[in-house]
Amino acid sequence: MKLKYANNLYDDGQVTEVYKIYNELQSETLWPKERFVLDLNRAKLFYDVGNYKRFIELLDTLSIDVKKYPKQESFYGILKAFYFEIKNEWSNAKIELENIYESTNKYHYKFQASNNIARIERFLGNEVSAKSYYEKAYEILKQKPNAKYFHIVIHNLLIAYARSKEIQEADNLLNDYFQLVDKKDSMQMIEYTNNMIHYAREIQDKKLLKKSYKIVEESIRKLLKDEQKIALEIYELRMRYNDNLDFEKYFSITFEKIKDKKDEFQLVAKLNILRELRHVLIQKIRTTPYPNNIKWIDYFEWCTNWNICLKIEIETSLKNTESSLSDVRVFWIGQLVELQKAKMAFPKMGEYFNIADLKQLIVYIDEMISIWAASENDTREINQIIHVLDEIYSYYEQTKDLLIVENFNEKISNYLKRADILLEKYWQRPDVSEFLISIAFFSLCYQNNKEVAIKWIDRFDSKQISLSHYAQFISIWYKEVKKLTK
Repeated sequence: MKLKYANNLYDDGQVTEVYKIYNELQSETLWPKERFVLDLNRAKLFYDVGNYKRFIELLDTLSIDVKKYPKQESFYGILKAFYFEIKNEWSNAKIELENIYESTNKYHYKFQASNNIARIERFLGNEVSAKSYYEKAYEILKQKPNAKYFHIVIHNLLIAYARSKEIQEADNLLNDYFQLVDKKDSMQMIEYTNNMIHYAREIQDKKLLKKSYKIVEESIRKLLKDEQKIALEIYELRMRYNDNLDFEKYFSITFEKIKDKKDEFQLVAKLNILRELRHVLIQKIRTTPYPNNIKWIDYFEWCTNWNICLKIEIETSLKNTESSLSDVRVFWIGQLVELQKAKMAFPKMGEYFNIADLKQLIVYIDEMISIWAASENDTREINQIIHVLDEIYSYYEQTKDLLIVENFNEKISNYLKRADILLEKYWQRPDVSEFLISIAFFSLCYQNNKEVAIKWIDRFDSKQISLSHYAQFISIWYKEVKKLTK
């Protein structure tokens, strides 16, 4: 009963509370089967929070007894496939999932297996096969509808249809999707419109975009409480900016509501609001000429001051988070990173760059790197190494302050060496391809190491990936490396 309650909390994203309940259950007297099921759930939690060390250790223990509990073999198999993915053993992962798909009579596991095979196929660039498995997952979902999974599989299938230009199939899917959702459930309706928006963007259909906004106004807003309405409006602001749909008008309206209601939100809701506001304000400030951008900088400073007031709560939440919950700890440290960057952004006239501010920023990111290293989550560690290299480079480019070079030269060298070692293990993975460009670029910028830069840029070229898949700055870095290594 307690485990079922914990799993319901898990579906609501309450990972920290679930971990506490799992720990309480470990100290209770359980039947061997109950303990085995508990450990399966614990293993899944460790995987989901990115703590691969704890996940693999627990999975190895579970492998000893799995044959004793045949009803749990499908759950174990789903986790075993994750293990193979971590180890880059994609064929073994697919075989494990295909066995589940063929052998289980439980819709839940059959659906997960099909959806995960599709994800792997898409990850490996096999778009046709991926679409086929997404279609299988959707057929399973239609046989036994579960609102928890609607948005996941339908989003993936919509994007697959968009990329293969099967517009009629996508339109039919959207219509079927609308029939499946509960029109009185605000979350289901929001997920439905989000999927419509993402699909409309993929096929560049402005008419469909406007239709999605109309659904929000006419059907969803009336289902929401005041707090939910503001959260939705903030999310819409980024959409409106990207889609060029009355952004300034709606920003002013929403901002006034936030000022009036800000103390009514929970901490995570406040931080989510700040993240969305900062993101869209930075875009607006950078694309608005001076002096017209001054009012937008004032908005940004208001956000920063509000964020500073939340710092103690953030630090307390970090302190209270168990060390095993890697992703949760990184989330809270990431909030401190964002606050530190906000304090350093858009200095007033006469203000000068403070090296101490950058040092504190790097301390936070170093801690994130250490968490991923301790969790043996190598790809997340590489990502954070690139993050720290990028921050140092960015502030040097802005200030040309030689103190930055003097203070961080040894750290830069160590991180470049570490990234090189990790990339040797993982460079063939599709999800690290852009890292090859980043490390090539930073090897040149920081050390003028053409040998390393050429190695990684040549390996990227061997994948024959279009640069259009990446952000513009990645394309710029690629061209810079090619130019400097001729």
